[in-house]
Order: sequence, then C-alpha cells, then structure tokens
Amino acid sequence: MSTRQQLTWQMSNNIIDNLSGDTSMLMSCSLVCKTWLLRSRRHMFLHARISSEDRLRLYLNLLALPHSTFRTSVEEIVIQSSPDKSSNRMTLKYGDFVWLLARLPSVQSVSLDAVTIIQENEEVASILAYPTWSPLHLSSAIFVDVTWENNTVSTSKLVSLLHLFHAVDHLAFHWGGQNQQPLKFKYDAKVAKDGRAATKFKALPRINSLLLLDASEWSPGYMRCLIQMDLYASLTTLVVFIADRGMLVALGNVLRSPLRSLKKLSAYTIATDDLMDASAEEIAKHLDLSKCTSLIFFDFGLVFKSAPIELRGARLRWQWDTAVAMLYSLPPDTLHEIRVSFSPRCNKPSDMLVYLADIPWYQLNSAVRRFPNFVRIAVDCPEYIGKDVLTLAAAVALAVGNDIRFAWRIVEEDVYP
Repeated sequence: MSTRQQLTWQMSNNIIDNLSGDTSMLMSCSLVCKTWLLRSRRHMFLHARISSEDRLRLYLNLLALPHSTFRTSVEEIVIQSSPDKSSNRMTLKYGDFVWLLARLPSVQSVSLDAVTIIQENEEVASILAYPTWSPLHLSSAIFVDVTWENNTVSTSKLVSLLHLFHAVDHLAFHWGGQNQQPLKFKYDAKVAKDGRAATKFKALPRINSLLLLDASEWSPGYMRCLIQMDLYASLTTLVVFIADRGMLVALGNVLRSPLRSLKKLSAYTIATDDLMDASAEEIAKHLDLSKCTSLIFFDFGLVFKSAPIELRGARLRWQWDTAVAMLYSLPPDTLHEIRVSFSPRCNKPSDMLVYLADIPWYQLNSAVRRFPNFVRIAVDCPEYIGKDVLTLAAAVALAVGNDIRFAWRIVEEDVYP
C-alpha cells in the first residue's frame, strides 16, 4: 500500500520564492496546483514595468478583462520611456494613469521616468470618475523628468498628480536628465494665492520624506512649486542639493517656515562659482535652521564637480564652513547625530587624505557641545581611501577630543548624482 506524501505549505512557498527571478520556472510552477498558482502569480506580476504606449495599452486591456486575477499581486509600477528611443518620450494620458491605479489596489511603489502626461480634460479624467476607489498609501513615489504638454510643469498639474494618493512615505523629484529639454515652470495664481493649492478633491497627501535629487538649473523652479503646494507641513525627512543662488533662496523660504515635524535634514552644497560668490550674510540668511526645532539628524556632504585641482581645497573648506555655520544656527536642545560625507574626485588616495586632513575638524568640538543629547558624528569616506582612513580617524580624534564619539564608514565613491 503506497503512502502519498505532500509538501508543507512552508516548503512549497520556499521553492517558489527561490525561483522569483526565473519567469519560465514560475510559469511552470503555476501549473502544478491552485496553491502554487497563487504564489507563483504573486512573483510573476509583482513588478509592472511598462516602456511603451503599446505595452501600456496591452496592460490596460488585460486589467479590463472580467476574469483578470493578477490585480492584487502588483505592488510596483514603473512607466519609463524606452532607453533606445531617447529622442521620443513616452506619452501617458492622465485618465489612463488614474484608471491603472484604480485597478491595482495593492500598489505600494510608483515610478514615472521620462514621461509626458496628456491631461486634456481634468474634470472627466479625475478621481471623481471612480467613486468606489480609495487613494493609495504609497511607500515610494518617484517622478523623473515628468512633464506635461509643451514641456511644461505647473503647480496645478503636480497637485492633480499627487491627489491620486492618500499618503506617500518617500517622494522624490528629479528634473534635468541628459535628454531633458528646457522646462517651463508655471506658477498658477489660484494656487499661489491660498498657499495650500486649492484642492478639488481632497487635501494633499501626507509626505514623510522628500528628496530633491538634482542640482540643475530647474531646481529653484520646482522647489517653488512645492512650496506653493505646502508639501513641507508634514515632512520628517528632507534631502536637497544646493548648487546656485536660486536654489539657495528657494531652500531659505522653506527653512523659514515652521517645520515642526522635520527630524532629518540632508543639505549638500556644491561649490559652484555662482554659489561661492554669495556673501556670508546671504548664506547665513537662507541656511538658518533656527525654525527646525525637532531636528535630530543633520547630514552634510562636501561635494565638487569638475573643479580645477588648485581650487579643490578652497572649495572643500568653503562647504565645511557653510555646514558648521548651519550647525550653530540650530536650537540647542535638538541634534542627536551628524553625518559628514565626501565626494571629491581625486586621482590618488593620498590627495584625498590631504584634503580631509586640512579640514578644521576641531570646529566640531564646540559646535556639538551645544546639544546635550548629542550621540555621535558619523563620517562616510570614499572606498578608495582604504585602510588609510584609520590614520585620518586618529588625527581627527586628537583634534576634536576623545569624548566625542565618531563612527567611520567606507562607502562607494560616487554617492551623489
């Protein structure tokens, strides 16, 4: 008499999970039984990547089928123009995007890259057309080189895009890619007047973390858009790059507003000629952190791009002095941790060590003693320094004092865009 043995559900799931990167094997697993079908389908449809308008239309048609069963398996949507067609940007109808989100209730991450949104009739193509749909709570929303008709970006258009979500844990904007044409930013008078961007449907989503990735000439424009949209009210984390006076002024407008929830700030100043021409008074005015009463983590990076060798030391020192001045502007009962990171391009590790050794590290001694709850200073160094970082760490500890805790870490060299 034969005994039929069955795999436990844990073993079955482990087998399928280990095949998550092999689509052909997942297709075979889906034919074994109904239990294997459900688990296999989850991996097969977990990430939806659409790179052309034809593929988007096909995907929408699949979702429209009455017996479509993969809708709850999709957790990530990536809509991106095909890399081999850099001259032709993909167009996305706003109504199609709304319809797509309405059909995928389990989506947690949305990314639009090099896409032009067509929004002909906002009243028809709005979330009001789907009364049974609840806006999603996303863990991540990333918009790279996203524009509307005639290569424009306006406050009202950004608002209509963000209205599709209930909340976003991590929101990132980036304009200014290699194939990006000159942008036209429009500041809608109706939005600018009331400050909170006159919502048609409901309040703007709660944003926890905002990343303004690039340091392009368009940065001040879209940062002003975001200020008008009042996205900073709920922020707990802000990451921003400062490369010119326009961005400096835009960031200053943000920092002068009450940021009661902001706990983490990463401010990377890039020592360009335009920024270094600003006076010390102008820098201090716009980078004043006195309103950041809840800040516990401050991250500043020392970055320069394509700087002549003879100017690198001076530019590194300028960035350092700017960051230290920001530390002194903070309220005394706030900061717990500082992170310092470096991204200078040096041919030899010895050159990098010279630059880092010339930094007046002792200035951190009096700066951090203003914060009674301060824990440590974390320092990220490029990986090509190698073991020489121990020599630098010993010298810094001697200059700053052994009672201040340092944490040194080796990271990849190119950590900045």
